[in-house]
Amino acid sequence: MYNNLLEEFNKQLEAKGVIIKHGSIVDTSITNTPFRPLGGKIYEVIEDRKENENNEASKKVMVKEANKPNVDTEARWVKKMRKIHFGYKRHTVTDENGIVSPKRSCCVRLK
Repeated sequence: MYNNLLEEFNKQLEAKGVIIKHGSIVDTSITNTPFRPLGGKIYEVIEDRKENENNEASKKVMVKEANKPNVDTEARWVKKMRKIHFGYKRHTVTDENGIVSPKRSCCVRLK
């Protein structure tokens, strides 16, 4: 909804000749997510099936990494200006007058 409103606003400014199509300023910042992991990874042990205790195969168990509840699995850790953040990169493009371009504003996953 916000992008549609901003796009319509920019169309009206462009029709009046206020928006200039050349020159742009790119601002990259971090969007933090409140759903960050706390502590180390959690692993849960899964027993494949119940078998005879004397069998060596029954002593082997599968280990699976468990996802913690309420953790944003798409977000990543990044260090910016000596501070560690967990979230997404946010790119905002403006023209030389400071008008925000909705087609070039987005959040991308940190790598």
